[in-house]
Amino acid sequence: MKAIGIGLVAGLVMTGSATAQSISDLEDTLFNYEQIVGEALGPEAARCLAADSGRWNIALSEMCLADGCRVGAYADRLSSLLTFLPDAGPVEGIDFVSTPQLVTILAPEPEAVDPDDFAPLDTQIIGTLGHASADPNTMGLAASDPAGDHVIVFDMDIGNQPGHAVLQSLIADEPGQYFMVRGSTDDNGNFIAGQCRLVYRMPIPDN
Repeated sequence: MKAIGIGLVAGLVMTGSATAQSISDLEDTLFNYEQIVGEALGPEAARCLAADSGRWNIALSEMCLADGCRVGAYADRLSSLLTFLPDAGPVEGIDFVSTPQLVTILAPEPEAVDPDDFAPLDTQIIGTLGHASADPNTMGLAASDPAGDHVIVFDMDIGNQPGHAVLQSLIADEPGQYFMVRGSTDDNGNFIAGQCRLVYRMPIPDN
């Protein structure tokens, strides 16, 4: 899905009319949200969030010329961070929307070759989380979709950063739940350990 960060969602709910001042206020709110999320994630993962935010803002300026589009994009981006802000109050000018929720970010693994916080996240996989073990050479925490297992963290790297424990907890506590993983993959379909990987919980359908 090519769009702004997670994507521009058609029909995002907006309240009132957009003005330059309201959009400026949304910019400030998003900055504050991302600061809180970055602090919760830790400095290494926070750099990945900052890089993603930079890409999001560039895409916003290129793809969203109308104020209504920009307000919708802010609604989506702010809503995606609410796992880290469970007590967040209403934001003037928008309604929060159902969208994939960021649950953790994995920074480039410390021992990876040529780690890069700023590499584009050109792949996203939606599937369940589990442990890939079919191939002894590619065992690790993985997202599974109809194409197979896509390793997010290889066994040899587990324990190097806090996000690994989050993934292990999600595997244990939320079997069957769908997640989206954004990052870059290698020729085997596994996520590149030297780049950022962002993990989101997918909304549960109404029916």
